[in-house]
Amino acid sequence: MVCAIDLRLWAKWGDYDADAANNRYPLLAHLIDTLVVAEHLHDTWLSPSARTRLSRLTGVGESALRPTLARLAGLHDLGKANPIFQGQLAHPTPDFADHMAALADAGYWVPAQDDAKGYAGEALVRRHEAVTGTFLTPESDDGYAQHAEAIALAGHHGHFRIADPTNTETLAYQDFLDETASGPWRDQVNAHQQLVESLTPGWQPLDAAPHSIPILTAFICLADWVASDQDAVAAGSLAAAGGGAGWEDFARVRRAWFADRVAALGTPERPIGNFTSTFGFPPNALQDSLVARPQSGLTIVAAPMGEGKTEAALARWQVATDGRRLYFALPTMATADAMFDRIRSFLTTTSNVGALTHSRASLNSFYAEPARTFRPIPATPDCGEDSDPSGLTPQNWFRGRHRALLSPIAVGTVDQLLSGVLKHKFNFMRLLGAFDATLVLDEVHSYDPYMAELVRRLLEWCGALGIDVILLSATLPSAQVHTYVNAYRHGLELPPVDDIALSNPMHLHQPASTLGAEARTADMAVTALSDTTPAARREITLQHRTVRHGRLANAVVAEVEALLREHPAAKVGVIVNTVNVAQDVADRLRGSVTGLHVLHSRMTGSQRYDATTAALEEFSKTSRATAAVLVATQVAEQSLDVDFDVLVTQLAPAPSLLQRCGRVWRHVTTNPARPAAARPVSTPTVIVVSPLEVAWPGTLPYTVAEMQRTWTHALDKGARGRVLIPDDLAPMVDAAHVTWDTLVATESESDTASPADQAHQHHVIDTEARRLAATRRAIPPPASVTLPSLASFTGDRDHIDEYNETRWTTQASVTVILTSADLAHPARRYLAHPDLLAEDRHRGDATTRQLLGATVPVTGTLAVELGVRSRTPDTGVTTFVHESPLLHSTLAVDLDRCADFELDSHLGLRRARGQ
Repeated sequence: MVCAIDLRLWAKWGDYDADAANNRYPLLAHLIDTLVVAEHLHDTWLSPSARTRLSRLTGVGESALRPTLARLAGLHDLGKANPIFQGQLAHPTPDFADHMAALADAGYWVPAQDDAKGYAGEALVRRHEAVTGTFLTPESDDGYAQHAEAIALAGHHGHFRIADPTNTETLAYQDFLDETASGPWRDQVNAHQQLVESLTPGWQPLDAAPHSIPILTAFICLADWVASDQDAVAAGSLAAAGGGAGWEDFARVRRAWFADRVAALGTPERPIGNFTSTFGFPPNALQDSLVARPQSGLTIVAAPMGEGKTEAALARWQVATDGRRLYFALPTMATADAMFDRIRSFLTTTSNVGALTHSRASLNSFYAEPARTFRPIPATPDCGEDSDPSGLTPQNWFRGRHRALLSPIAVGTVDQLLSGVLKHKFNFMRLLGAFDATLVLDEVHSYDPYMAELVRRLLEWCGALGIDVILLSATLPSAQVHTYVNAYRHGLELPPVDDIALSNPMHLHQPASTLGAEARTADMAVTALSDTTPAARREITLQHRTVRHGRLANAVVAEVEALLREHPAAKVGVIVNTVNVAQDVADRLRGSVTGLHVLHSRMTGSQRYDATTAALEEFSKTSRATAAVLVATQVAEQSLDVDFDVLVTQLAPAPSLLQRCGRVWRHVTTNPARPAAARPVSTPTVIVVSPLEVAWPGTLPYTVAEMQRTWTHALDKGARGRVLIPDDLAPMVDAAHVTWDTLVATESESDTASPADQAHQHHVIDTEARRLAATRRAIPPPASVTLPSLASFTGDRDHIDEYNETRWTTQASVTVILTSADLAHPARRYLAHPDLLAEDRHRGDATTRQLLGATVPVTGTLAVELGVRSRTPDTGVTTFVHESPLLHSTLAVDLDRCADFELDSHLGLRRARGQ
């Protein structure tokens, strides 16, 4: 006989309703809330593809998946029916003491407060999710480390709290829980579980692949987060107050209430129409070919700059019928902001919920727009004359930590995605966001070996989970293509391929497995394309200049000034490799050049946003034929849609150098204001400024070997006078690519290694060190995951710095907030007032937004110097702690007191003149 549910057992404690008789929300009410949210998420939030894959991964029939997921969600907090949680014995208050006294009077075993602290298993007992795992483990099992549903629920607060049955701490924990294994506590556990299961008929036990557990856990977390919203609990408190009407009726009422809440999360809405009607121009051969292959899997697109790879990827997502979301990942914040605008334009005729996700996203004007809250969203938005479809609308809920990738449409930096394969709390929420999306990773050639290894691990998981991935690049080395293809195939449990016939332009497609062994396919298709658009097929003239070390800025300035004297109406691009050189060049030019733009990372968030916006307007596909100069670092080569008449560039590794070349005459056939005949120069021209001797540290941030091999093998030591796009892209990139094989092939036969050999050896060793570091920090490959090993899946860290931990750097780095009490100077509009640092001003989005707008990332010796000053009194540099994760570990720099630094209105943060 099942005992009556005791409504005194609570799940949420707080002031949810001023009229409520008490401030406790019953445990069963919260379990039912989470159950019905899971039902809605299954029905409307998960795509058909995700439901099919999750069914096969968990060993549950598709018809049984809905009640199975709902049951798991409905049992997630079952462990709260224990005295440690109910009495909050680790942190008791009079309210909790009165509550426990009432339970003791009703016959519940209640331990003394001292008995609940200071013993070996205390840490586990205090975690109700760990207790849930124990409650759901059959008595015959040897602990719950082998029980899939127990582990899935034990992770729903971000770490998998798994009890090792051989550990003395676990034994003490189990001894304590044995005290609750009978009597009223056990009766209530059984009653709650049986009622939940009565509301989910047709559920099936899991027969889950271990690597599917993080996805299950993330789904349960999502249901719990929605069900735990304060408004939801307040509404549920009123409904639960009349619980005598029956819990089936309560569940029915809550299903109706949560339907609108889950709908407000949004589902992806694709533009209606064909390619031409969507983009305003007909598709080229690449775009036609990619749209014709919408099946999920790994797709690698290699095509020249300006060929329309972005439109091809978006069009392929548009025609897919599996309902997946979209995440577009870029290498930098500036490129993510620029791509976000392009995707908003692509989605203009829709009413999608969207998110921009990187550490400074809140500075984007998108978040100044009215945001959706939890309210009904029409299934088919009215696009009549009274409607105003905006393409994307922000939803406040997705601005919470770990949530942005769950949005129907999201654009951001690639670190937001790669942090899903690093060990930290709630990493699996990012895997869930990826699980039901098409992932588009742009500019994949730009990843260093550390980041590339994280991408490789991500692709293994994507293959194992059937995730759709598109990789875009014009200059990806063949060796890296093989690495990425075989990573995805490894996830599919397919053998590696050794020889892929590659070309440019082309796209490669490795189909995703249907996750049934009998249906696995090894069919991989490589589609070579013979046609390219006129804009993409270009012959670029190369001119070479060599300079001595330390004379780079002088040489670049001289080239720009000479160009402008000969072609005073030219739009000139200048791309260099470090911020210091960019600032030096721009500083020397601004006295003689009008229309000067500067763009690099050492600017405050607001300053950089304005600089990016202005540069895109001046050098875009719709820009006017007026003179201008852009001085920038690598950001200008990565997804920024800029168009120069002529480019002056510092020598860079072949993939980057060719990307820079692709910014010359980029829109010559599509911008009527700047056709070829109207260009001030007769041919697209790139001037490459190279050092007489390629040596460290003049090659930073690249290695000596990368630069040497580009100079010797891609540029023929300055003898190459032209680049044919696309014909020369793959040969130049592969010729300059540095690997172990190229080291063996080129090593000197002399007993003493040449400087080139030494640089090559250093590069190979450094590359391997970076890969090993990434492997140590990453989650294991899916094939290596076992149920017990999930205990270490998230590691022991609650927070990570996504940007810095997905990139390799040996330099010191710090984020600083620049402040000044005098904001009247033009450049100082980008600073924060010191009053914003006061402790009582730390609350609210507006303050956080202002502080983020005044932040600057600083690396190298400058970061070291500021760090030293922060530990020295009265230097104007102090450590700043803010509640927002976006502002953790920052330094506040008062420019009123630090006279040797300044924020220049054009150049960004730099040392003051004369310092």
